[in-house]
Amino acid sequence: MTRQARSRRWVHAAAAAAVLAAGPVAASAAGQDDGAAARHALALRLDTLSGNGSRIGVTVHDIEPGAATASGPAEGAVVSEVRSGSAAADAGFEAGDVIVQFDGERVRGARQFARLVRETPAGRGVAATVVRGAERRELRVAPEPGGGRMAFLPEAARDGIDRAVDRLRRRSGAAGERPSFRMELFAPRRLGIRAQAIEGQMADYFGIDGGSGVLITSVEDESAAARAGLRAGDVITAVGERPVADVPALRRRLAAETAAGEVVITVVRDGSETRVTAEFDASEGTNGGARIRI
Repeated sequence: MTRQARSRRWVHAAAAAAVLAAGPVAASAAGQDDGAAARHALALRLDTLSGNGSRIGVTVHDIEPGAATASGPAEGAVVSEVRSGSAAADAGFEAGDVIVQFDGERVRGARQFARLVRETPAGRGVAATVVRGAERRELRVAPEPGGGRMAFLPEAARDGIDRAVDRLRRRSGAAGERPSFRMELFAPRRLGIRAQAIEGQMADYFGIDGGSGVLITSVEDESAAARAGLRAGDVITAVGERPVADVPALRRRLAAETAAGEVVITVVRDGSETRVTAEFDASEGTNGGARIRI
């Protein structure tokens, strides 16, 4: 498959995901004909899928179960990475900080924090409270535009989705609050992937005979997944001899199968089934927390 063909495939797959996700919204659009309602919902879904919203340049995850101390916060978003030159770096965020408040809102976890950042207008300075060691510190950060791009897609695919968003918005006159597009972001047992469950039409599109699987949307560099040769666009259908239909099932199978330090993973790639063996370092065996970049 050529690079251009792969890019077209990503555009079509992302659009298909948006169409499937738009169903409940389209069904509830009173006063519009079915076609207009569907276009409206698709435009809104693609707008969210394309990554619009603000960002500050950090990677965060939830506090690991059992990791909270008597002197530390019980909830918040833990900073695992601060990108150089980002708004967060300029504001003084550091890896290891626990973000407990953002723009006056209590931070309960990584996903909620990501939503708060995305919904903050770019350029508006807001207060953030972090716990660093035993100290609480007050920082001020001005989020940056998110760029409206999905980082895991090839450049041509991102441009195609951006054009689709603009075209659909013009056709539908889409306005109002954007519904969320749910995507699972995780690194189970430090496999080192981001992924989402697919089924129905999306599974058919990727050639999944079983009707469901877990689509890899990105692979972390130097991770167990990268070493095994897993790629964005692969669909995981089984771990060991057991099928996996969604993200929770994948987590459970990885937890059960990785005690020996390696696991056989079945994937569908470009319509063909293949198996790879993922080998885990000792440091990759226990951390299953989600990492969210925002």
